[in-house]
Amino acid sequence: GTYHEFEVKIVDADHPITKGMENFRLPDELYHKLVHMHNVDCRVLATAFSDPEQGGSGNDEPMMVATQYGAGRVYHHVLGHVYGGGPMTTFENKPFQNSLLRGCEWAGTGDVKCCG
Repeated sequence: GTYHEFEVKIVDADHPITKGMENFRLPDELYHKLVHMHNVDCRVLATAFSDPEQGGSGNDEPMMVATQYGAGRVYHHVLGHVYGGGPMTTFENKPFQNSLLRGCEWAGTGDVKCCG
């Protein structure tokens, strides 16, 4: 889809990464039609509607996903694109920053203490 502003919806508020987080808006590319591989169960933590008017699928698509893979914790975060030389408003978005930091902390430690 095109680079545009959209809402990221927290759909699993019980996971340590998203606990206490609220829905947020940001400008970004919205990845859609991702393929689930390796037959590993995962938890979708946040989604966004992929608007057909923006070249999207017309579905809610996963934006933040957590899983275990063997003994490892995996945090898949599909947000964080910079539009062709434009301002880095995605990376300057505080909820985006917090979600990325929280996901990295959880993947590394299994808990989240940062970014209230």
